[in-house]
Amino acid sequence: GEGPAVLAAFVDKYEPGELRDPERVLAALCAVTVCDPACGSGAYLLGMLHELLDLRQCLFATKGLDAKTMYERKLEIIENSLYGVDIDPFAVNIARLRLWLSLAVDYEGAQPEPLPNLDFKVEVGDSLTGPRPDERELIRTPMVEELCDLVRRHFSAHGEEKRSLRGRIDAVRERLAEHERPDRQDLRLIRPAQPSQGPSLPPGPADEEDPGFDWQVKFAEVFADTGHRTPDTGHRTPDTGHRTPDTGHRTPDTGHRTPDTGQRTRNGASARPIPRSTAARRTSTSTSTAARTSSSHRAA
Repeated sequence: GEGPAVLAAFVDKYEPGELRDPERVLAALCAVTVCDPACGSGAYLLGMLHELLDLRQCLFATKGLDAKTMYERKLEIIENSLYGVDIDPFAVNIARLRLWLSLAVDYEGAQPEPLPNLDFKVEVGDSLTGPRPDERELIRTPMVEELCDLVRRHFSAHGEEKRSLRGRIDAVRERLAEHERPDRQDLRLIRPAQPSQGPSLPPGPADEEDPGFDWQVKFAEVFADTGHRTPDTGHRTPDTGHRTPDTGHRTPDTGHRTPDTGQRTRNGASARPIPRSTAARRTSTSTSTAARTSSSHRAA
């Protein structure tokens, strides 16, 4: 694979010149999925859209990969990589609007295409009260496959087809939730008993009828996807676990260290150790000199 320094230069400085396998890096960028569990008006989602877009544009400018328009790249990133949840419906609508505007400004042509449906990309829900997404693995069953296909088709559907797909998606989601979590009743948020003193809890969307945001059901295409997206077709290929070996030679560390004798030079650095014979001669000479000096003082 790519070394950490090479990837850091690419991600932080947009310098892909040292990448050994830029096609694989592009495939990894196209397979990234990002979710903001409290997206608000979508600032983080917009930031990630432009970050992924800049990295792909960098690969195209220097490596000639991903030869698509800015509009096409943005559309792919929104469809395959960005997800958001917020409990405030107004904030969710603003987040969708910002994604639409960011996409529309880069369309090149006389007649703009219909905007994609973001109903199942940025959703209303309480991300704190739902079941943990890592409690169990979502198996790609025929029901999950059907749901993923319906969501994919709904992204670009319009008119009567859009309304029909919406109804089918809601029905499959309900069946999947009952199948995957037969104990859903235990996942509902039970409001605590009110204390005898103090303010009461304000009414809100999270009550006994709200089981919270079920990540694996609402974003089934993410949790059931164990392959990688290729940049163009969205085809999934199994991950074999094989990694390209890093052939960069490293000098082995033998663990050998030069002993510190405690001696210091004038600038504070460690001095080389003095052999015992040399040290003994210096000590003897210093002693003799000191003795002669002492005798001269007494004679005086």
